[in-house]
Amino acid sequence: MAHGQNQIINMSFKESLKAEFTALLSGDLLSVDVPGIDGKVWFRPLKAMNPIQKDKWTAAVSKGTAEGTAEVLILMARNEDGTKMYKSSELEELRLSVSAKTIDTLVASMIREGGKSLVDPK
Repeated sequence: MAHGQNQIINMSFKESLKAEFTALLSGDLLSVDVPGIDGKVWFRPLKAMNPIQKDKWTAAVSKGTAEGTAEVLILMARNEDGTKMYKSSELEELRLSVSAKTIDTLVASMIREGGKSLVDPK
């Protein structure tokens, strides 16, 4: 196989990988009800995280603390239009203005609804 043909095949493979991830990102958002109020938090399935987000998610979960759980909420929570609900800089505000029980419930629900694994087991 000529060098030029190999580049075409590799480019096609790379483009296929990007297209697969783009399809995950453009898929429907999932949602969970917010306990105690009439509202929803939207989010993407865990398998739609890129490697940087996955590293942040894993680090936050492995903390095993209320702060870590709030960080997971910041990483996952979206508005209905897909924009981030919280910025990383809002961690302290989130922790002071929303009960730990509500954050725990939301994160547990998102993980249950969005898949426990970051990799599709199929």
